[in-house]
Amino acid sequence: MKHRLLLVLAAGSLLAGCAGLRGEVRVGPFPGCDTTSRGQLLLMAQSVPEASMIPCFGEFPPGWEFTGASTRTSRASLIVETDTFDLDVEVLLIAACDTAGAEQVSSDEVGAELYRVDGGRKLVYVFEGGCVWIVYPTAELEASSEGRALADEVHLMTRNDLRTLSGWEL
Repeated sequence: MKHRLLLVLAAGSLLAGCAGLRGEVRVGPFPGCDTTSRGQLLLMAQSVPEASMIPCFGEFPPGWEFTGASTRTSRASLIVETDTFDLDVEVLLIAACDTAGAEQVSSDEVGAELYRVDGGRKLVYVFEGGCVWIVYPTAELEASSEGRALADEVHLMTRNDLRTLSGWEL
């Protein structure tokens, strides 16, 4: 009887600890455009099925650490943290964006328009079926060399490229 009670308590503790992680990934490699972490990219693609592009990272910039991912219906995000500022930046994929009042700037991604929002604290790529936000907690971080290095390594992989590389029907 004692063993059953301990087993029930242990299971309950494990389940309680996991309840807050629904849809989140806290382990594994960062979602690279080289598809070393196809699973995360596939989950993102499935969470926003309208999106023609999925965010991924090229070379991960020095001073940055991938700390997690979250996928839900119509939304997926990647969280990274900088050592220098000790702040999180969110790279968010959603189905639709409002760019009213935003400043359009030159985009480095084919097939996507780029906008600066909220004084540059947010960058948003807009493309067919979705958009990707890069959300900095402060304008200082966005304007810093670390912030620019991160933005330079956020890329957009087309759904067709992901389908070809993964072999999955998306």
